[in-house]
Amino acid sequence: MSKTPDLALRFAGIKLRNPLVLLSGTAGAGREIKKLVELGRFGALCTKTVTFQPRPGNPPPRIAETPSGLVNSIGLENPGFARFLEETAPGLRSLPLPVIASIAGNGPELSRMAEALTGAGPAGLEINLSCPNVGGAFNPTAPTEIERLLREVRRATGLPLLAKLPPDFYRIGDLARAAETAGCDGLTVANTLPAMVFDLKLRKPRLGGITGGLSGPAVLPVSLYLVHRARQAVGLPIIGSGGVHDADGAVSMLLAGAQAIGLGTVNFFRPLAYREILQALAEFRTAGPGRRKPTP
Repeated sequence: MSKTPDLALRFAGIKLRNPLVLLSGTAGAGREIKKLVELGRFGALCTKTVTFQPRPGNPPPRIAETPSGLVNSIGLENPGFARFLEETAPGLRSLPLPVIASIAGNGPELSRMAEALTGAGPAGLEINLSCPNVGGAFNPTAPTEIERLLREVRRATGLPLLAKLPPDFYRIGDLARAAETAGCDGLTVANTLPAMVFDLKLRKPRLGGITGGLSGPAVLPVSLYLVHRARQAVGLPIIGSGGVHDADGAVSMLLAGAQAIGLGTVNFFRPLAYREILQALAEFRTAGPGRRKPTP
């Protein structure tokens, strides 16, 4: 009987038992999704993004299904950082996997949150630079602006620091280099794609926030492209995020240049997909390039 390959890795200074990461916004802070999945079989979990001040989020409806995808307009709803630090952060260490806290805001807010979270529970931080459902300081777009912001956060904490980049087809390499120059330890590539859906009967947008972010299987080819371009630009470890829903998509992310594989929207319609993906990753590790047969 052959031994199951060891899928453990060190990602951005965080020890993971395997490359699978539950993505921010799809797994809460672990308490909710552990009713559906075996948390101990994942490599890490990214919490839902928290902001310094509480946010009510966008008006409903907030979700619209599309062919092979999902458009959401949640609007970063969250109870604010003070409650997260008091109520959620202390329990993160008790979960059976490393937890990366996702935070968003302007420079001073991010720095204050990063400093407060150091030693407070999370194994690392993910700076959400790219939520399509909000604007302003939450979405810096220029590489110089991103570099400046991330430098501020880097000075505030010694925790492993990830930058969640926007899906900028033309500048993804420049954005990745900016994050590397600022001292980030890794990247999440990328966030949802800006999108819009109409109710043809009512002749108006289906989302209360008008526009939203597209995720799900439909975006996988785009995500692979973005990961590939980011990998060409920098040597930082990458969480490949966007559209992975089966074994073939997960292996494709590794081939594109990711070290870890994010599972997001798939948690809503196939929460047990991680089982077949882990098996496929083990086969891929054993067989080596070019020898794994595609999933029927």
